[in-house]
Amino acid sequence: MKKLIVLCCLALTACTSPYSPIKEAYLGDKPIAGVYQPGSTASVFMIHGMCPHSKSWADGFVTDLADKLDLEQIKAEAAPLAFTVKSDKNGSPERHFFLKEYSLTRDGYLLNIYSFNYAYFNNVRSLGNLYDDFRKAKINGSVKDDLVSGCLSDVTTYGGPRGQDIRNTLLDALAYVEKEDAKQPVTPNKFFISESLGSKILRDALVCDEVKSARKTVSNALANTQTIFMASNQLPLLNAVNSCVTNPTATFADAVKTLSDRGQLRPSFHVVSFSDPNDLLSYHIDTDDYADKGVSSVSIPVSNANTWFGIFAEPYKSHTGYLKNEDVLDIIACGTEGCL
Repeated sequence: MKKLIVLCCLALTACTSPYSPIKEAYLGDKPIAGVYQPGSTASVFMIHGMCPHSKSWADGFVTDLADKLDLEQIKAEAAPLAFTVKSDKNGSPERHFFLKEYSLTRDGYLLNIYSFNYAYFNNVRSLGNLYDDFRKAKINGSVKDDLVSGCLSDVTTYGGPRGQDIRNTLLDALAYVEKEDAKQPVTPNKFFISESLGSKILRDALVCDEVKSARKTVSNALANTQTIFMASNQLPLLNAVNSCVTNPTATFADAVKTLSDRGQLRPSFHVVSFSDPNDLLSYHIDTDDYADKGVSSVSIPVSNANTWFGIFAEPYKSHTGYLKNEDVLDIIACGTEGCL
């Protein structure tokens, strides 16, 4: 019996989540605005990270958010925006819709969510040249096919000529959302949610000047934004990818500082980065860089997966678990003031 008790104690102490719940000390001194504010209208723009994603990639997050806030979903459909791309070895054209829109409501509150999908631009993956039939060790083959060929090829795709195509398509999506927001009787509170590589793409779309006509779209989007939520932040790693040819040294903080200097940012504007220290592809943002430019930011450590004996945490869940993490979902939904 004593041995059983000892084993149970060891099992309990071996499995830890050091950053769950989120510690108040990491939340900063300024309130963080969440998407739910009773009686208001909110507009949320989402962009996914690397790896293959379907056009319905945000469905699970939308369902979880609806359940948490007791919202009724009244719309989930593809927006009338599409591009044609040659994606297979024969060069056959395929037409893809790159924006899906959701509407949810409750007691006078309206939440519109727009999920952007750039995965179909990856013709490196779709051409099939990264895969072969040679016999491999099972684990090695799985890691190579799933992580390197399936996911890191998104980075090489974005770093190449198709990077500008992705940014231009993202700007088209933002322009569409701006028109939809303008139809609302009151100006919606805007939010961005980006994951991993998606934060780099969003950063570039906001600071690059390849499309002069898009400057107004970008300015309007940020001017009405309360919070940018970044999950699995890769900006410190991917900023070295010189995809922003016209303004290669500009940072995300530089972009928002310009609008701040013009008085175009809301006083409540906040950049919030979630990073699991066990996520092999995530880094904390340089909050000092934002502070030097007068922009509020916080870098919040979270635990997406349990740590075993202080030695190992599941890498996949550590990287992909942000939008399934109840602590993260609570802040996105309600901010730091609470609403549940």
